[in-house]
Amino acid sequence: MGLPLPMRRITSAGLCLLVLLYLLAAQEKPTLAVLEFDGFGISDPEIQTLTNRLRTNLTQIDVYRIIERGLMLEILQEQDFQMTGCTSDECAVEVGQLLGAQLMLAGSIGRVGNTWTVEMRIIDVETGAVTKSASYDTRGEIDLVLTEGMGAAARKITGVAAPVEPVTAARPALRPAFLDVTTAPRGAVIFVDDIDKGTTPVSRLELPPGISHDISARLERYHPVDTTLALETGEQARLNLTLQPMMGYLVLAGDGGAKVRLDGRTLGSTPLERLQLQMGLHQLSLTKPEHYRYRAEVAVEYDHITTVNYTLKKKSKGPAVALSLVLPGGGQLYHGRMKGLLYLAASAALSYLGFTSHMDYADEFDNYQTLLDDYNSETDPTLAKQKMDAVQASFDKAKELELNRNIMLGSLGAIWTVSLVDIAF
Repeated sequence: MGLPLPMRRITSAGLCLLVLLYLLAAQEKPTLAVLEFDGFGISDPEIQTLTNRLRTNLTQIDVYRIIERGLMLEILQEQDFQMTGCTSDECAVEVGQLLGAQLMLAGSIGRVGNTWTVEMRIIDVETGAVTKSASYDTRGEIDLVLTEGMGAAARKITGVAAPVEPVTAARPALRPAFLDVTTAPRGAVIFVDDIDKGTTPVSRLELPPGISHDISARLERYHPVDTTLALETGEQARLNLTLQPMMGYLVLAGDGGAKVRLDGRTLGSTPLERLQLQMGLHQLSLTKPEHYRYRAEVAVEYDHITTVNYTLKKKSKGPAVALSLVLPGGGQLYHGRMKGLLYLAASAALSYLGFTSHMDYADEFDNYQTLLDDYNSETDPTLAKQKMDAVQASFDKAKELELNRNIMLGSLGAIWTVSLVDIAF
């Protein structure tokens, strides 16, 4: 038979009183209750064992006053509270209120292959806000996760550095292990047990063997990478870490059909929506025929949509017409039309051909005048007849060259006129 309702209320009140006295005994430390972690790729008994070890490690670190698991379960059972499926922050806050805790620790433990990951977050019961979060990754068997990993995870969420054991005569120093660290991209700052070891590539880092070390890589505008590593005496190892860039989004809102260049690379034409970019400053250039170029320095924030509202100012026709008067195709190029290059190339070719045709015509006309003068001074009828034929041939050739020159110059004038009409109308 169950307890009568009044007795159950008395029992619950007594348990709450015990918790209250338990809390008053350590007012200098915030009280924290640890929920059973979620598990991915591991069994329920393994999850419970690892969570219990985390509670023990947190108690040993002595930053928080940890509510004992048995007491938690007893109070929740008296309140008829079912823990099954309690994974949300809202549920953690409700449990914390029932327990009279100030903080709740929730998280998950997952396994992919031989890699273990522990995700943790501390929730303020009063506000429901996450006040601290941390993640811990390691490789190896579950034995190593239990004996070393959960202690490292507890230190990470509390911010307490691992204790350094002094070398004594009774325990001689072991030969160190050596570690080389490279990252993609290069230049990341490497921290070993929260100590700065320089920027990558880092060579021959000396590490005390036989214990787990926290390895972190930090690079501006990239997600940090955290891992753990334990090396044997004298072992030489290499660690290659890949950092993922922190990305944001860019939206260009304005005139359509503008050519987009970002940091010197062509990305197509507007409109462009939710263009994914690495966080930081980017140089933006927008061009459109008959409009002035738009330039701007755009700051893209991590996991944020940056919208650029732009307006392209249209160029007036006056300067374009003036340029086309001076140089065929000049007005089109001023307006950003590539066909201006065709006008320019055609006018240059016709100018060259017209000039060479004129020079050839001028030379032949001088030859004609010379032959004509020689013919006029000749008295011998036979020789005069021969010279007359040469004069006629030179005259015909000069007329042909003159025609070619006029065609070239006429074509040049036509190109000039077409270019001018095209830009003006």
